[in-house]
Amino acid sequence: MKFLLVFLLPVFLLQNSIHINNQYEINDIKISYGSYLNDAYLIIANVNTDEVYNEIIIDESGIESFVYLAEVKNNEFIMILEKFCDQTKEYEYNLLLYNIYGELLKREVLIGEPLNFYNHHHVLVIEDMGGFIFVSNDLALSNELLIESEISGIYKLQYQGEAYINGKFVDSIYIDYPGVYDIKIIDSQYEYNGTIIINPEIELIGKSYKDGFIGVVKISSKGDMFLNGDEYISRDIIGTPGIYTMDIYGTNNYQHTFNFKIYPNLLVFDGDDQFEIENGMVFDFPISIYSNVDLIKVNGLDYEGEILTEPGDHLIELVVDNHVIDTVNISLISNLVGVIHNETYDQVRIYAFGDVYLNENKIEGYYHIKEEGVYKILVKNKDESYKEIKFYIEGQSKEEKPRLLPYGILVVSIFGLAIILFKK
Repeated sequence: MKFLLVFLLPVFLLQNSIHINNQYEINDIKISYGSYLNDAYLIIANVNTDEVYNEIIIDESGIESFVYLAEVKNNEFIMILEKFCDQTKEYEYNLLLYNIYGELLKREVLIGEPLNFYNHHHVLVIEDMGGFIFVSNDLALSNELLIESEISGIYKLQYQGEAYINGKFVDSIYIDYPGVYDIKIIDSQYEYNGTIIINPEIELIGKSYKDGFIGVVKISSKGDMFLNGDEYISRDIIGTPGIYTMDIYGTNNYQHTFNFKIYPNLLVFDGDDQFEIENGMVFDFPISIYSNVDLIKVNGLDYEGEILTEPGDHLIELVVDNHVIDTVNISLISNLVGVIHNETYDQVRIYAFGDVYLNENKIEGYYHIKEEGVYKILVKNKDESYKEIKFYIEGQSKEEKPRLLPYGILVVSIFGLAIILFKK
């Protein structure tokens, strides 16, 4: 038991040597600050698990302490370092800019002795005997308050004294709903009045395509949402191609409007498989096309599902609500399968598509050629020229043919000899 007491004593003394002035939370990070054995002390930990990410101690041969924290940017904050010199009996104050990982980004000396500190989103306000000093998120000092009047997502504000939002007293300033808000803060001699516009954080979930989306789309946002004038529930599926207008309404007649486009799917069927058509595709076989639109036009004519067999470039227009929402260019080219130039065959089976000519006669589809002869095929290229294929069909060679004549003569001779012998 004595050993246990001796072991725990240093830990107990260490904990009692830490003086925490205050704590502040940024997302899931908890920042505690104060002093440790007359040195400035800062600890960054997880809000839920208390796992420590970083500890910072500043010892600069005096009595140091962190006395205030101001969040001034996403994942960045300013610490006020108070330093007391025993020899001069004077205080000095420094501004230290950190990120949430505890990395020191910048440091500045503050002239004069502050009376109070206030934090207006992204701005640190310091009150001294001469009035107010405003510190930006990069430690620039000014005598004029310059703060953001419009932000997206969440607005939160550190303050001292009493706060009012749109004339109503509040315990804290934390706004995450889109709208226009009048902010008022009163504390002794200090009073702040300002207006902040909160724009919604909008998430469009879908597969990007050109300047919009293709397939289904879901939209996530706070506020009252209306899609093309009809009420929309956040994250509902939108699957019909078209051009859409989304209106989001918030507090104090706030309105935010944006447009987006959902492009249609365009599919091709080759007789066996179905797959998406992309602009510029080239096909060397007949195809049928499908799309989830009101109307398909091919080369300016209404398409009724017929098989496309004409070689050349084709313009596909996809129409929704009498408007062309997308255009796709494809090409069909002639093709021949089954023979090789200058080869000889007993017989061949060929497949022809497009502008293909066999001995100057146009052919299409499958052909079985077994008659002896010399054959010439012309296949039209995309540039209007022709590729020539010559091949030969020959019967079985003489060495491979059965020798019917000599064999027949032999049979007749033997048969005749047998008759002569029988008569004798």
